[in-house]
Amino acid sequence: MLKIGFGTRRVHTLWCALSLMTASCVNGKISDDSWLQSAEPSSAGSFAQPTAISAASNSSAGSTSGAGSTSSAGSTSSAGSTSSAGSTSSAGSAGTTPSAPEQDPPGGASSASTPEGSVDAAPAAVVNSPGAADPGTGYVPSGYHLTFSDEFSDGQLDTSKWNTRAPWNVQWYPDSHQLQAFIPEAVVLKDGIASFIADHSQGNTEGQPYASGSITSQRTFTYGYFETRVMLPAGKGFWPAYWLTSSVRWPPELDIFEVIDGIDYGYTHIVSGGAFTNVEGAAGSESKYALANPYGAYHVYGFRWTATDLYRYVDGVLTEHDTLDAAAGSGDPFWLNLSLQVGGDWPGDPDASTPFPAAMDIDYVRVYEQ
Repeated sequence: MLKIGFGTRRVHTLWCALSLMTASCVNGKISDDSWLQSAEPSSAGSFAQPTAISAASNSSAGSTSGAGSTSSAGSTSSAGSTSSAGSTSSAGSAGTTPSAPEQDPPGGASSASTPEGSVDAAPAAVVNSPGAADPGTGYVPSGYHLTFSDEFSDGQLDTSKWNTRAPWNVQWYPDSHQLQAFIPEAVVLKDGIASFIADHSQGNTEGQPYASGSITSQRTFTYGYFETRVMLPAGKGFWPAYWLTSSVRWPPELDIFEVIDGIDYGYTHIVSGGAFTNVEGAAGSESKYALANPYGAYHVYGFRWTATDLYRYVDGVLTEHDTLDAAAGSGDPFWLNLSLQVGGDWPGDPDASTPFPAAMDIDYVRVYEQ
């Protein structure tokens, strides 16, 4: 399989060759690095626990433009909690393109080199607090019902729902010079919380200096309302993410959040030739939302995805509303991922101020469909 890296955090797999290699971006940058490796899904909607990823790569450069506009808000609240399980898969169609942040320089080569564009200062120390409460179904759009969820209450990860790699079976994305390897031991369940533990390597990270956690859904989704309640760790070099990516090609990709220095970035990577427009939201046209109390407190992140519209929410506030079309890749089957990346071109590498071990705590993941 051909793997292509596009200057954000990851290396992406495209199924069918040269016709998909031309990409354009929305709201950011893309590098046209490419490299080869053998990790591949075991089937169209799921993949088996894989072998280690290699870090072969080469580099070139790319760039992009941004689109969009304005601001707005909305909020709601309620109480309660829900649990259920589900599994199905869906199918989708065609395309090719992406977007990435201006802070993210073009990607490059091996997995452990020192990145450019590092952040200078570490976030201030924080004290954990409850933050936003579980809203129950208070934020769920009318007409949607629960089809997939995990409350992480069983004491061990449900591997019928998740695997512990990133999409395409990878442990890190060398194009953005990440320093972690995702390993199963870094996903710890206790007291109804799934924690991704970022720490120094204990020799089980394929040569990477850090270990961290990731979960990717075994099933795929096409459209729905996605919600999680998460507490993020403060520290230079941490790169937490909550995102969906096509299981049949890249792009498309829908980033629900990537949080760097307290800013929530919600980028949409579309297929070349597709239509994308920012409509409204507190994040504005640059898809940047400054979180209140971003670290050490829970926030509820919601994402509604239809054939024509994308809505991102934080604690019930509309941060971004965009429109897109089928040519942009909105109808593909997508995997869902949450992960805590360490180091890389965008956040910079950890330094002496970075607290290890550190945890990204996930209270629940819930998916509702019509």
